Amino acid sequence: MLRRLSKSGCLVLVGALIAAGCAAAPVDEFSIFDGQWVVTELVAGGEIVPLGTSRILLSIDETDAILIGETGCNQILGSFTLIPSEDGGGPAGFTIPGGSSNECLPEDQAIEDALIATMEAVVQWKGSGPDLVFIGPVGQDPTAAPMVLMVLSPAG
Repeated sequence: MLRRLSKSGCLVLVGALIAAGCAAAPVDEFSIFDGQWVVTELVAGGEIVPLGTSRILLSIDETDAILIGETGCNQILGSFTLIPSEDGGGPAGFTIPGGSSNECLPEDQAIEDALIATMEAVVQWKGSGPDLVFIGPVGQDPTAAPMVLMVLSPAG
C-alpha cells in the first residue's frame, strides 16, 4: 500500500535513500538513464491508460538510484534497479515507498494509482531510439506473457 508523506517527509525520504545508497548499482562511464523523462504510454491491468492532458515527469538519478516523479497532482519518490546490457535492455525494477498527498481530481488520482502499480510490475527495460520501454507481466500472474507497460521519452 502506498504511504503518503508530507513534503518535509518526502525530503527526509530522499535524504535517507541517498544515505543508504538504496539499490545503487555501479554507473557506466555515461548514463542512459539519468535525466528527466516524460511518461508517453502507460498500461495497467492490460489496458491502455488514457493520459489526456496529464504530463507525468520522472527524474532518474542513476548515481544514487533515486526516482522522483511529478504526476500532475502529487510527487512520488522511490528507488530503482536498471541494469544495462549489451543488447540495449536488461532487468529493471521500481520501488515506490511514498510521496506527497495532495487532494487530486479523481481522474488524476486514477492515473497516479495506475502509474505506481505499473512501475512496481516492471521487470525488464529496453531501449527504442531515444525512449526507454518497460516490460512486465499483465496482472498478478508472473507466468503471463510480458507486454509493454510504460514508455518514457526524454523531457524537453
